Amino acid sequence: MTAMDKLSKLMHRGRDEAPWVAFDDGIQVRMPHIDVEGGIFVMNSRSQPGYLGRLHRHSGDVFAVTTAGAWRYLEHPEINRPGSYLYEPDGSSHTFKVLDDNDGVTEFWAIVQGALEYLDGQGEVVSVLDAAAAEKFYSEACEREGHKAPERLGA
Repeated sequence: MTAMDKLSKLMHRGRDEAPWVAFDDGIQVRMPHIDVEGGIFVMNSRSQPGYLGRLHRHSGDVFAVTTAGAWRYLEHPEINRPGSYLYEPDGSSHTFKVLDDNDGVTEFWAIVQGALEYLDGQGEVVSVLDAAAAEKFYSEACEREGHKAPERLGA
């Protein structure tokens, strides 16, 4: 692919063109870019203080930047604060936890390659969020919450 071919695929999404939707109790997401064929999605997440996510494993790499608040993985000592960058390698598993004493929401951006495999207490996969599932979830959540889903989600 030439540089000109890549430029013809330039995509811009304004701040309000990817609405926030409920992902779980205490967490909202917006997904401004989902590329089903490429197996990648970009997720912006905001969570309430004390939010505890589910144990999950990654089938691809994840690149994340925190923009507000503070969070960590229960399995690791590092705390992600505004400006923190986190790389999560393929195969890593952990449990997302927003610090209880945060003053306001915690927000971060993540580029997710592959899938998030949500695990039960025995380590068995109970659900999967890959780019195709993310596209379906986000479109349905936008509709359910009265938002217009972005017309073109992926590349």
